[in-house]
Order: sequence, then structure tokens, then C-alpha cells
Amino acid sequence: MQFRDFNGAPFELSDSWMDGVTGYVPGTPQYQGYLSPVGNWVIYKWDQVNGTHRYKAGKKDYTANWIIRESLVYVYYNQITINY
Repeated sequence: MQFRDFNGAPFELSDSWMDGVTGYVPGTPQYQGYLSPVGNWVIYKWDQVNGTHRYKAGKKDYTANWIIRESLVYVYYNQITINY
């Protein structure tokens, strides 16, 4: 997956989470966090049980949002917005 910010700079993978201990556990969503050079971020959620891919984006407070990633509201890829 390749995300780019409004200047075309690529987001880089920052964090990846399966179950935090043993790797992927069937039935649990997987998360990946991406950061741009200017601090914008995208958290990607993959739910294999439901077959869904959803996204949450922002322009600050990545670490705080990564910590609460399981309670965030995720949207389809074409609905990602970051207000600049």
C-alpha cells in the first residue's frame, strides 16, 4: 500500500499490529500505521473475517490515535480526508 501526502511525499510504514504477542490471530483485525514527512498519518485496518479494508487519517497526534486504534471510526479508501 502506498499513500502520498498533498505534496506527493510518500507515507512510510511506522507501526504494524496483529495481536501484539504471537502474530496474527484468526478473527482479529490487523492494523498498520503510516506517517508522512510532515506528520500526516493513515491507520489501515484489515478485517479478514469481514473481508474489509478501512482507513483513518489525520494530520497530528498519530501516537495518541495509534494507541486507541481499535476504537477509531474507519472509512473506505475513497473517503479518506485530511483537512489542511
